[in-house]
Amino acid sequence: MNQPTATKLSQLFGIDLRSLALFRIGTGILIIADLIDRSRDLSAHYTDFGLLPRHALLEKFANVWDWSLYNWSGTFQLEALLFVVAGLCAAALLVGYHTRLATWASWILLVSLQARNPMVLQAGDILLRLMLFWGLFLPLGARYSVDQWRHPDAETGPGLVVSVATIALLLQVCFVYSFSAILKWHPIWIKDGTAVYYALNIDQMTTPLGNFIRQFPLFMKGMTFATYALEALGPFLFFFPWKNGPIRTLMIVIFISLHLGLGLCLELGLFHYIDMASLMVFLPAWFWDRRHQNRHPPIHLDLSIWKNSLALCFLIFIVLWNLQTVSAKKFPLSQKIAWLGPLLKIDQMWGMFAPYPLMEDGWYVIPGNLLNGKQVDLFRQGQPVDWNKPKLASTLYKNQRWQKYMMNIWGANNYPYRLYYGQYLCRDWNTRHEGQEQVDNFEITFMREDTLPNYQIKAPEKVVIWKHYCFKVPETLPVR
Repeated sequence: MNQPTATKLSQLFGIDLRSLALFRIGTGILIIADLIDRSRDLSAHYTDFGLLPRHALLEKFANVWDWSLYNWSGTFQLEALLFVVAGLCAAALLVGYHTRLATWASWILLVSLQARNPMVLQAGDILLRLMLFWGLFLPLGARYSVDQWRHPDAETGPGLVVSVATIALLLQVCFVYSFSAILKWHPIWIKDGTAVYYALNIDQMTTPLGNFIRQFPLFMKGMTFATYALEALGPFLFFFPWKNGPIRTLMIVIFISLHLGLGLCLELGLFHYIDMASLMVFLPAWFWDRRHQNRHPPIHLDLSIWKNSLALCFLIFIVLWNLQTVSAKKFPLSQKIAWLGPLLKIDQMWGMFAPYPLMEDGWYVIPGNLLNGKQVDLFRQGQPVDWNKPKLASTLYKNQRWQKYMMNIWGANNYPYRLYYGQYLCRDWNTRHEGQEQVDNFEITFMREDTLPNYQIKAPEKVVIWKHYCFKVPETLPVR
């Protein structure tokens, strides 16, 4: 292979060390932000007092390959200690102090945290742990780090690292979009152009801006086609061989604009910021050195046999895993290796709004009957029961984690979780109230409001998904 070809391939499949450092910094910030966000519901989401006690998780819901340091104890104190340790490790990753150790520790603690309560997870959580996983194989602390400062003989400035792991990380970021596009192959996305209309009618997720945009059908139709085209074609343009530097930079700007726009319209937590941080690995040397266009960064070819061999095996695995999410019949994944996915938490599914957005929407009302005969809405922290549709259902949720949990328990496949949510509601209310102010029983009611085509309106349907008695065995309802 001649030198120009080798250089071109390195530019396409290598990662600039400065971009890798930016990726590391972004990942560290996001882990800390994630911990802060989750800490607001530490007791409710991660202790035995909360809505998923360890005995329920381990006996009924956990995969045999799941593991978590957070399962050592169900007390608030230990869980809080692990949060603090995770935050310190993320801070070390952020500044690049003992970077490899910090990356390993952060990955272990993040995977453990996510495994403790899978009911509050979303696609961004999957990508965040995968970013850390591939970071285990890469020199994240080579630039802009304390590690570099501590070694005066370390190189500074430009540098391009090339290895199987760099290829894997670049492809992993692309898979988020390309497999999402494949899974979205449906008339709503590619023919009718109504996907954004349906997405913005998910009141549990829609922001005031998203609510406003629903007035403009042609704009929503155009955004549907534009979003699908970007997800389907954008990943290929990252590897366009000519003028790659300017094209990559432009594509990053376009993708970030997409995420910022979606984030303003839909309540999706840190999802968009995690995606934006992952895109940093595509920042080319051209972005950093555009004032010195003739500068060619030195290429650092990682020839470590064990790292490249492991990375190659895992890359092949995630390709096979993603293919089976498209069609398990056409691309079956052998059970002899499938266990690696949940064990290493490299299992993934990029079906956001695929094959079409959720069309069953609504809001919750949980009328609770107190021992003194008074009725309050437990979902709205003891306010009077109100069956009218709220102005914006997304504002009823404390944060995106609660939103995700409540949207999950509506699904019939998550019926068994409702018992533990009911028990948590009893514990939470009755530990804060005494005597006749304690709750005796309640019904978890979902005011179902289906989204119909062309702005048609259907009256909400009152669906009781669970009846619970705090002082006796709960009544079992047919699975909805």
